[in-house]
Amino acid sequence: MNTAPDAMYAYEQLYKAGRSGLRQNTQALQAYSNAIKNNKLRELGFSDELLARVNGYNPAAYDEILTDLDKLGSTLQRNNTKLENFNATISILTGGNGNYRQGVHWIIQDLGQESSFASKTLMMEVAVENARETFSFIDLVCKGCSRAGTDLMIEYKSGPGSITSGTIKKQFIERDLFKANSLDEIQWRTKNTNISPDNLKSWLKDNKNAINDIIQGNDISLSNKYKGYFKINERSNVVTDVQIDNFVDNNFSKIFK
Repeated sequence: MNTAPDAMYAYEQLYKAGRSGLRQNTQALQAYSNAIKNNKLRELGFSDELLARVNGYNPAAYDEILTDLDKLGSTLQRNNTKLENFNATISILTGGNGNYRQGVHWIIQDLGQESSFASKTLMMEVAVENARETFSFIDLVCKGCSRAGTDLMIEYKSGPGSITSGTIKKQFIERDLFKANSLDEIQWRTKNTNISPDNLKSWLKDNKNAINDIIQGNDISLSNKYKGYFKINERSNVVTDVQIDNFVDNNFSKIFK
């Protein structure tokens, strides 16, 4: 620790938060002391109490998450990046679901090392319409970040099993392709997942009916948009396996990072 008062304050706050096991952990005490001095974290909605209540998950310990939060705040401050609607993320970090914490930790790590969002406004957990006539949530929207200067929708996925055939149906086919005006507005940032060109081809073919339902629907503009994605002849109302293969070959590396 840098000073005895820092150590004592960290000790007391972790005790009040019911984190008795961390009070003897030098790394946890140091990470907490650093994080509470980060003014950007306070702007995002953190208090000293909330920082003490952040939970780790296997394999990320409390001090690792606090250190990454500190990096996030510093990066946002240095790059003049505005991050909105962070309260839901704070609730996840202080909540009891380890899988959710792992997901938002990946977002925090990525944003903490990303320089391309300098002077941009980012919005977390943005509700958008989908093809099911309900609403879905986008992990992150970067205002004006696509190549055309429109909003960029970013989905984060972390860990084995986080992307499945069902995920591609609901979040890619029925949400992203539905909401986007062009493929330039869609980006998935992945870490330790099973996404690959071959898997994406397989999952899209599993869900051809979902694509065809939209193409054959009453919304002509929407139908034409999906036909454009998959290079489908205007006289056809179905997507073929070859068209799916070509779609993935031409666009996988542009969308999935």
